[in-house]
Amino acid sequence: MAITDAAEKRPDIDESRTAALGGSVQHRFLLFPDENHWVSKPQHSLVWYQTVFAFLDQHVHGAERKHPELPG
Repeated sequence: MAITDAAEKRPDIDESRTAALGGSVQHRFLLFPDENHWVSKPQHSLVWYQTVFAFLDQHVHGAERKHPELPG
């Protein structure tokens, strides 16, 4: 699981996306372009937690894949 912001340079965002999409490992890629190193906006934090817990639920408990509810 890669969760990053647009300012993050470790590793390069395009390299992370290419590695995730080109590999055979299950993955999720979240990009918050207007966040810093830590996701601090409440609406982004909610998406972050929903995504992380859904990913773990799917891969640890075998649950169906869930998509986060995007703030609207």
